[in-house]
Amino acid sequence: MCRAVVSDASEAVVTERETRIQRERYALAVDNSRLGTWEWDPSSGNLEINSHWIQMLGEPFETATLTVGEWERRVRPDDVAATYADINAHIEGKTAFYENVHRMWHVDGHWVHILDRGRAVERDSSGAVTRFTGTHTDITAQKEAEIAARAAARAKSLFLATMSHEIRTPLHGVLGMIQVLEGTGLSKDQEDALGIAAASGEHLLVLINDILKISKIE
Repeated sequence: MCRAVVSDASEAVVTERETRIQRERYALAVDNSRLGTWEWDPSSGNLEINSHWIQMLGEPFETATLTVGEWERRVRPDDVAATYADINAHIEGKTAFYENVHRMWHVDGHWVHILDRGRAVERDSSGAVTRFTGTHTDITAQKEAEIAARAAARAKSLFLATMSHEIRTPLHGVLGMIQVLEGTGLSKDQEDALGIAAASGEHLLVLINDILKISKIE
């Protein structure tokens, strides 16, 4: 009996040690990744965060607990509804996990793009969520690059459309004059030369129209 008690105690010590090591490894991995982490208790409305979460917004890490209201005040107003919609979709079982990109206010006076991911990890007997955990990732640099790329694509499309129009207009004039000349008394060599010029002009017009179509598609 005594040996069994000692054995159980030893196993408990080993299990506790392994759990502690796993927690330390997890904490180290999170710290090295600079991920913001959060844990939300829907019943109390409290949000437990780590230092990286709040430091992404340029704020000092003074408390590990926020209310949902304090979180919401940091989110850009026109992003709040979509964020709650994604959270509720996961809570209702419509999605395997929660994922949303929203903007949060940085103390320096700009918006930070946050990739917010999480999952409901505990529910009570009625199915209500009692614990929701997730991570925050600052993707501002990626978002700004995407915005710049889209702006460049729009500028390129506008340039192509403008140039296609500006080139096509005088080209129509050239082709029109060629048709006028074809109706005059020309020698065989002159007719052949005009025919080549007309064919080249028509080919160029097709290319310009293709460029214009591509710019419209983009």
